[in-house]
Formats: sequence, C-alpha cells, structure tokens
Amino acid sequence: MKMKEVCARSGLTERAVRLYCERGLVHPEKRWERGREYLDFSDHNLRELAIVSELRRAEFTLDEIALMLEDPATCGDVLAGWRGRITEQNQRLESAKDKLAELSAHDSLSAERLAELLGARIAAHGAAPYEGETFAEFCERAPTESDYSPEMLELSRREEKRAYRGRLFMIFYSVVMGFVSLIYCGLLYTQSQSLLPGLIQIAMFIFLTVFLFRGTVWARVIAVIRHGFSAITAAMFMPEYFPGTKVFVENTLSSDGTVTPIYQTISLDVALFVTGILGAAVLLDLFCVYMLWFNRGVKEYLYDRSLNY
Repeated sequence: MKMKEVCARSGLTERAVRLYCERGLVHPEKRWERGREYLDFSDHNLRELAIVSELRRAEFTLDEIALMLEDPATCGDVLAGWRGRITEQNQRLESAKDKLAELSAHDSLSAERLAELLGARIAAHGAAPYEGETFAEFCERAPTESDYSPEMLELSRREEKRAYRGRLFMIFYSVVMGFVSLIYCGLLYTQSQSLLPGLIQIAMFIFLTVFLFRGTVWARVIAVIRHGFSAITAAMFMPEYFPGTKVFVENTLSSDGTVTPIYQTISLDVALFVTGILGAAVLLDLFCVYMLWFNRGVKEYLYDRSLNY
C-alpha cells in the first residue's frame, strides 16, 4: 500500500512514518516506479507502526524503541529507565500541583511571580527539568533538519530540485507548444481558408496538455510519438534545402507542345535559413522526447501530480 493509505490507516503523519522508516523502526519494501523510489507498506508494517506509535505515546524515546526492537532482552533495563524518568516527571507535576493548591484565587500574582514560586518549589523537590520531547510535541511542531540524517536531507533536497526543474520544463513546454500550435493554425488557415483545421489542432493541444499535467502515461506516450515523428519529418526535409540543390517550381508548355520543368537553385543564404529552422525544430523535438520520457525530474513531477487527482 502507498504512503497516503498508510497515513490514513495508522493516523500518523507522513513525516512521522518516514522518520520511523529512516531510523530502522519500520521496514517497508522499496520499489522503483517511473524512475523514482517509493516505499511499499504491508499489513505487517502497519503493525510495526502501531507498536512504535504506542511506545512513543508512552514517552519512550526513538533510541529506546530501537534498542528494544533490536534486542528484546534490553526491554527490562529500558523500562527501568523509563520508570525513573516518569517518576521524576510525576514528582515535578505533584510539586507544582501542591504549590498551586497553596495559592488563593485572590492572591495578587503575575506570570513572573508564578514562575518564581513554581521554580523554587520544583528545585527544592530535587527533580531535574525534563529535557525530552513528548509525542504530542513531536507531532505538532514543524519538522527541523535535526529530525533527519544528512543523507536523508540531501536526498530530499535533490528530489525538490528535480521536481522544480520538472515543473519549469512543463511550463516552458506548454507555452512553446501553445505558440507553435497558433503558428500552425495560421498556416492551415492560409492553405485552406478555413478555421476548422486550426481549431481542431488547438483543441487537440489543449486536450493533450491537460492530461499531461494530470500525469497520465498515455498522454506522455502520444506526446513522445508526436515529437519523434516531427523530428524525423523535419530531418528528412533538410537535404532538399542544401546549397545548390535544385527545387522544382513548375512545368512550362512551349509552342510546340513540349513540357519543360523549371527548377530553382537554393542559394546559400536561403539554405542556411531554412536548414537552421529545420535543425532547431529537430533539436527541440528531440529535447522534448528526452524530457518527457527519460528525465527523472519531469517524471517525478508528473507522477506527484497524478497522485493529487
């Protein structure tokens, strides 16, 4: 099962689940999907999460839980230390409770005076302040870098950068291809004097782009095939515009009934201009094929988008 289902069934946040996995308290299987590593949880892993979360609610530390899970023989020693810590906490709370019971509701108090009285009472009792973090505090506070190992932080930063680059490419792709579709629409209109072919082209572009951003695989496949075919077509046209190439213009009919074809020789400046445009089109199409199908950042971004629908 996926992370979202695990969080829903366990009642834990994704941050807590990932932290428990990183600390070796839970052992889900790892799998690769669309170029990205994901955690695959089983019912046994849910049981592991339940054990860890219950022990955390009882104020056991992650190190103590890891020690008990690794070596059950240490449970007695860990429990003894836990009892001592809980006893100290209870003593501090009872001491504060007794001091508050001595105060009258009509006493003139301030926050500063109250802190002074409570602090003196607790210090006199001999209990050291508790420096640990409760389970509720862990769940409520914002995550900090200290919660994760340097390797986990570096992996998270790399994933964020890849997803950011993937998002930038998809924005660039939609803008450029939208502009190309408008140009192609204009060319179709000049040839057929009808808006229908151009409108069909724009509608197809919008339809494909929407499903691309939804992360559907078939939309990526269609886009890759489309760009691959476009690159091959543009590359096939390039030799026809090399310098010195003769291009057929029209047939002329002489007075004696002879048909003579007229050819135009491609000049250097025209050849450079046309082949430059065709070459740029080939490179752009190949770039889109690579980014849509092979680039990990784009695949991760589109996969995350598919999970949100």
